[in-house]
Amino acid sequence: MTLNELFQIPPYGLAAEDKEAALAEILSKLTRHHYEHCPEYHKIIDVLGFDVSVRHSCEQQPFLPVRLLKKYELHSVSKEKVTKTLTSSGTSGQAVSKIFLDADNVRSQSKTLNEIISSFIGKQRLPLLLLDTEMIKKDRSMYSARGAGIIGFFFLDVTLPTLLTPIWISTSRKSRNFVRNMPLIPFSCLAIPI
Repeated sequence: MTLNELFQIPPYGLAAEDKEAALAEILSKLTRHHYEHCPEYHKIIDVLGFDVSVRHSCEQQPFLPVRLLKKYELHSVSKEKVTKTLTSSGTSGQAVSKIFLDADNVRSQSKTLNEIISSFIGKQRLPLLLLDTEMIKKDRSMYSARGAGIIGFFFLDVTLPTLLTPIWISTSRKSRNFVRNMPLIPFSCLAIPI
């Protein structure tokens, strides 16, 4: 199954065993793609003795430690084709993980997010309350994981129907007091439809 074929199926339209089979097939293709296009990944897979020519189950896939994404710049497209870079938070002064995306990755992620969210809220446009600083929009080529999660709701691909209209509330003291006095807002959420 290709990614385009998968997009033709509603987000929750596959039975568990069919979903697992589709995921295993896609992960096997992805592993082979990265093996063929990322020299560092190729070396890692060779050291593991993993055979990329065989389709493997999800459990058999070569999952790698996250620290590799902090130590090495692993990408399967040329640096010129990288349009976005997602970073981890890098808490406690640690190095940040970097995930490099090309335009196709960005479109696929945005489409996936839109399909999942619209399966819950429908296709109508709704307001979205964002409890964060607008600084997350500053550098459009590099986002933290937190920023990408927020921006993904309305920004990653303007060619897709945007389901949520952002309402920015800055994190200034005045805004924090305003938000603190609002009833029934789950503060563990960064972005919630209202």
